[in-house]
Amino acid sequence: MLALLGALKEEISDLRREMVIGEVINQSGCKLYRGKYENRDILLVQTGLGKERAESATKHVLEYYPITTLISLGFAGALADDLNIGDVIICCTLHRANGWMQQDLNSEPLCSDARLVTLITEALGDAVVRFRCGSIVTVPLPVSSPEAKRDLGKSCRVQ
Repeated sequence: MLALLGALKEEISDLRREMVIGEVINQSGCKLYRGKYENRDILLVQTGLGKERAESATKHVLEYYPITTLISLGFAGALADDLNIGDVIICCTLHRANGWMQQDLNSEPLCSDARLVTLITEALGDAVVRFRCGSIVTVPLPVSSPEAKRDLGKSCRVQ
């Protein structure tokens, strides 16, 4: 089963509208929509904002559902100037922050499995979607001002 996780209802609403929903579940502080999308079993999850909510929802989903693939999706605040709407970022490095300045970063960044990143980039090689490997940042609240996004991107050295 494919699991798709997004923090906000606005991040998952388009997929939710396209799904054939069989079940709606409120558990572990998140909302889960179990059903089908293009004849594939999926679990669409609204986690809520922040590291703790995302972590709790992910643990719950992996513990109670037969997940084979998990994708985190979202608005991605465009911390790099050359990103466009609809670009896909394959996460190589995940930075965790309490805010948007260098002093707000939590511990060392987490790195993705290099073999999986290679498999994904090879699979997307012929796709029409624009993608790249890079760093992403998770924050507890939306970062909305261009200045704050720029500062956050610099402090995490987002590529």
